[in-house]
Amino acid sequence: MGRTVVVLGGGISGLAASYYLSRASCPPKVVLVEGSKRLGGWIRSIRGPGGAIFELGPRGIRPAGVLGAQTLLLVREQVSELGLDSEVLPVRGDHPAARNRFLYVGGALHLLPTGLSLTLKVASLAMDSLCRGVFAGNSRELSVRSCFPSLFQAEQSHRSVILGLLLGTERRPQPDSALIRRARAERWTQWSLRGGLEMLPQALDSHLTGRGVHVLRGQPVCGLSLQAEGHWKVSLGDSSLEADHIISALPASELSKLLPAEAAPLAHILSTITAVSVAVVNLQYRGAHLPVQGFGHLVPSSEDPVVLGIVYDSIAFPEQDGSSPGLRVTVMLGGSWLHTLEASGCALSQELFLQQAQDAVATQLGLKEQPSHCLVHLHK
Repeated sequence: MGRTVVVLGGGISGLAASYYLSRASCPPKVVLVEGSKRLGGWIRSIRGPGGAIFELGPRGIRPAGVLGAQTLLLVREQVSELGLDSEVLPVRGDHPAARNRFLYVGGALHLLPTGLSLTLKVASLAMDSLCRGVFAGNSRELSVRSCFPSLFQAEQSHRSVILGLLLGTERRPQPDSALIRRARAERWTQWSLRGGLEMLPQALDSHLTGRGVHVLRGQPVCGLSLQAEGHWKVSLGDSSLEADHIISALPASELSKLLPAEAAPLAHILSTITAVSVAVVNLQYRGAHLPVQGFGHLVPSSEDPVVLGIVYDSIAFPEQDGSSPGLRVTVMLGGSWLHTLEASGCALSQELFLQQAQDAVATQLGLKEQPSHCLVHLHK
């Protein structure tokens, strides 16, 4: 009798785990369990007026490193199955969105320098802004290993950040394909898909179903228990599943609540890995222009405790502006401000987030007119 593997969570990690399991030389029976009605997790693309694409979550994938190469390999090698190769939208190394990233400091936008040219003050502000913009966290509570993995690896390999950056760290073998070679040759900094990044989980969903993976939507897991014969029991409310193996693609704190009593030490460790909420506000403006050209800008906590950063979507991916082009930007809100609101029990309304976003765009980018289209989404 074949093995059964249950994958918990239908975000991109759970979909990827199911994909590689289904392609094993002797594939097990795979059951993917997702608590909500849709797959993709934080990846969600909305088509607005005139066909414009608005990303409520991640808007691009970085091709660097093994993980980025694996994703490109997946898209390239499975063209006939996923059908995404022609949909790839790259941001090449000579593009303004690749070259230019800004900090909003002292009421003005400043081009963020790169490499060893960072002064200590700029580096401090950049680290604070990056930790807020990427993790929505506090740089005092996050490690260099989290925020700047390349600096951490450089120091670990040569006991000196400077020496490590100059001499380089040990390179691991990476996957290879025509698309990966093209990404390296053109120095892609990120890429997306013409119809939005959600095309990737949607294509994976269709592919997995075709390969016999059982996908259960709207089935939140209630608990996990280890049976006497060594099998796992996955409780789903009114029903249950038996599994030889479980792969979790759930947030650590959620998994900690599902583990059986004998796994209490692990559950405790997982419960200490916390997460924060982030509000994403998509705005579109007709006939508007940005004061600078680039990927976007980050905002240090000393400048604005509410806004994490603003992404200039139309600069990186103008192909997603639609048939009636309008300037698209995305404002990220969160950090300690949102954490304080949640802790105090204040109502988190869409009107509050929208007003904060519009004020930020007016002040920091000079876009004072009313947006022609807007979306507000809270990732809890």
